[in-house]
Amino acid sequence: MPKILCTFSGRYGDVLWSLPTVKEISRQAGEPVDMLVMANYRRLLPLLEAQSYIRKAWASEEWQAIYSGSPCGDQPWQAPVPAGMYEAVHQLTYKFHPSLPLMVHTAQAAGISLPANPLPFLDVDIPACITPYISYAFNPDGAEQKAGFIAKLKQEFPNIGFVNAGRYLWLVSAGVIKNSAMFIGCRSANYVLAHGLAKKVLVYEPNPGRWPSTFGCPFGEELMYDPYDVPKFVEAVRQWMPISVEAV
Repeated sequence: MPKILCTFSGRYGDVLWSLPTVKEISRQAGEPVDMLVMANYRRLLPLLEAQSYIRKAWASEEWQAIYSGSPCGDQPWQAPVPAGMYEAVHQLTYKFHPSLPLMVHTAQAAGISLPANPLPFLDVDIPACITPYISYAFNPDGAEQKAGFIAKLKQEFPNIGFVNAGRYLWLVSAGVIKNSAMFIGCRSANYVLAHGLAKKVLVYEPNPGRWPSTFGCPFGEELMYDPYDVPKFVEAVRQWMPISVEAV
């Protein structure tokens, strides 16, 4: 019988930010743990189960049925877990709005000390692509502005491939991002994937509400510029791509 269950209701990015804590709980226990999310986030299950520190991931319809809103992670934070099913249950959903980076807050609230650098905390076994490319993904907010930004970069670098990782299911998205030379995106769930895979991240975030460090990653290699200063993004791409961006 599995001994330990970790729960996080949702949303997608918040579940992913909890994984460094889940990984450390597993390390301390000396065995993989189980992971529970709300039913709305069942599409994460294949990615969660691909992690060596998660034995089984499952989604709860019962928890979803009592959903009461998402003021700070989907609520209620306490999952309905049958008594005696596990020796220990770590309920990791936020109990109040975090002020620290989400990854750090989750660990501290659970009484867990993360490693000095917890990256990477994700891995996927997907064959690498030979030709270097840039992965990108955005949430739907400000879609027209974000599409225009990517169009400008594609025009600036016509000989570089740009692959939209947000078009795929989560496990495939992780593989697309893992095998890319760098990731470009807003601070959405795919941004968490990129940091979880220890990629270089170029943040294009038009929403000022997502600029605070609460929504960032203090451990990763990241650059974030004013979304209207496109030349800075262009220069970052020139510096980070592993091949000559001028080559045909």
